[in-house]
Amino acid sequence: MQEQYLGRELDLSHPGGPDAVPTPLLLQELAANLRRQVRSGRWSVAVRTVCPIEYNGGVFVEGRAIVRDTAGKVRGYAESPGTGDSAVVWKLYYDRAQHLRVASFSWHSVAGQSADGVMLFDATGRLEQCATQPEDTSATYCDPKGTRVDDAVDPAVADAVRPDVASRAQRGTITRTPAAWLASLDPIREFQKCETPYAPPR
Repeated sequence: MQEQYLGRELDLSHPGGPDAVPTPLLLQELAANLRRQVRSGRWSVAVRTVCPIEYNGGVFVEGRAIVRDTAGKVRGYAESPGTGDSAVVWKLYYDRAQHLRVASFSWHSVAGQSADGVMLFDATGRLEQCATQPEDTSATYCDPKGTRVDDAVDPAVADAVRPDVASRAQRGTITRTPAAWLASLDPIREFQKCETPYAPPR
């Protein structure tokens, strides 16, 4: 299945994440089920590249992947956006009712900075649990009640991890938490913005 993805970063069948952030059982189960269903041919997977420059022109999206079940419902979505000096990989996993249940991110910069985390949601979309690396300065991303990015968070994290609110973060006018942003994300719409089906190199 790996050959269908733009590198390893968009492979939804592997939950990934650093050892410092424990992989929740729910994430393991959803990723394993996705892997089984895609390998059996019951679920379809598609990857696209040539995505538009987004988020006020400062973020490039290298590629997006989407997995649909037999009913056409989205069960997994991944994307790899980034700025000129940093990039992040988001992986989102959905249940059979197409509710977002797990989101994970892994961000790295050319300066050697990193931020990794996992968020768990209940069936109503409420953030149940969030974990980041112990030394991670992006702990505010785990605050379900937070309304601003703390000054301790590197602006590049705000650009790459929460790109849609980066400009408002600089003005201190953020009104949505990362959890709310993820819950409002429409994976089908985002995927369709990318133009070119990905064909792995021979």
